[in-house]
Amino acid sequence: MKKVKISKKALAVILAAVLVLSSFPVFSLVTVAKRGSITCPTSKGFRNVSTGCETCPQCEGNGTVENACTACGGSGKTSNSCTDCGGSGQIPYFPDCYYCGATGRERNACTYCGGSGYFVSVPCIECSGAGYFYTGNDCEKCGGSGKLYSTLHCTVCHGTGTVETDCTACSGNGKVQSTCSMCQGTGTISTQDDDSFTFSNPSPGAIFVGDAFTNPAFSGLNLTGDVTYSSSDDSIASVDDSGTVTAHKAGIVTITAKIETDYTYSSKEISYQLEINKYRPQIESYQISPIIYGQSLQDADFISVLAKTGDETVSGSARWENESETPSVTDSGQTTYKAIFTPDDTDVYETVEFRATVTVNPVDITGVSVTGLDETYTGEPFSAVEVTGTINGDSITYSTDGVNYSSSMPTLTDVADSTTVYVKVVRNENYNELVLSAQASVSPKELGEFKLDAYNGTYDSEY
Repeated sequence: MKKVKISKKALAVILAAVLVLSSFPVFSLVTVAKRGSITCPTSKGFRNVSTGCETCPQCEGNGTVENACTACGGSGKTSNSCTDCGGSGQIPYFPDCYYCGATGRERNACTYCGGSGYFVSVPCIECSGAGYFYTGNDCEKCGGSGKLYSTLHCTVCHGTGTVETDCTACSGNGKVQSTCSMCQGTGTISTQDDDSFTFSNPSPGAIFVGDAFTNPAFSGLNLTGDVTYSSSDDSIASVDDSGTVTAHKAGIVTITAKIETDYTYSSKEISYQLEINKYRPQIESYQISPIIYGQSLQDADFISVLAKTGDETVSGSARWENESETPSVTDSGQTTYKAIFTPDDTDVYETVEFRATVTVNPVDITGVSVTGLDETYTGEPFSAVEVTGTINGDSITYSTDGVNYSSSMPTLTDVADSTTVYVKVVRNENYNELVLSAQASVSPKELGEFKLDAYNGTYDSEY
């Protein structure tokens, strides 16, 4: 049998591996308790409340864990002394001695031929043409063995003296399997619900677009499980890792917090519903262009509208809900009409309704005219003027001085009565009073033809 030489270093490594393997404990089977269709281990250093099961985080449900092999340091290989070179890294090599021609005897140049092996052209008879002859002394270079001693790198260990082989403790994979200490080899652990997990404010109520508030979730049991937050619609409201909610637009959104299991308590989700409202502007003042009777609200333009939310002014525009309505003068400044204010930013502010009054001015009366009459003197009175046109129950009064009016029509009789007559037309409150004037006159009557008869008589000086 060929003997294998093992170095002290390799022997120490093998002994260490044997000691480590012999120190692994032998785990006994654990008793398990059934909960529903999940097999949960009984408590061995862990809380056993038999209310739920979680996959063991240490072995991920396998029941065993992998540890780095201590025999090979996790490399899967062990170093052993090379058996080919005995751990030296070199192997002996014995080439023929070129000094003595592998004869082992000392040789000198032939003195007869001067080492050429020839006398002129004939082989030397002393050295037989070799050019040298051997003496009886051993070769100084090979010691008479005819071989020279040398060494070559070992082709197996490449001159290192050691070779790597698969670790026998871990079969070369660098890992060893052992029973999981957390779940005792079952792959599951018992958990229970954490009823104390809640938000700081479980019902935060409504907020407005653009608002932000922090509402973290926490456990009264000081659990170590990670808490994550999510929103059912990030476009309405988003939530960050600290539970801070930022409202982006109006709507209803659900904010959820989840605490991961710490393998004593189960993972749990809680949530609350949040309503995001728009800001509602308040109309503080407005300016509207006046209209005249007969025009509709469409002609009453909103020149300006002052809308505010708190101290902030909200820009926007206003319009009438029913632009076809036609106010009367009696409605002026009294009757309110529904208007709608639309903010420029409808994502943040509500469109609101408000009521406003409008100024309605009376309109002028048209279609009525007055004609002054000119009559020839007859000795009989006649009406001074004639009123024509559209008169819809209008009140008509007359005056000859423009101050004092009467419902009686002035009359003229004599030429001296000729005058200016003022006519006032009053319709209703939607119309301005109309005052017209005309010149009325009486023309003199012409004398007709007459005949003078001659008088014949005696002149009398008394006449």
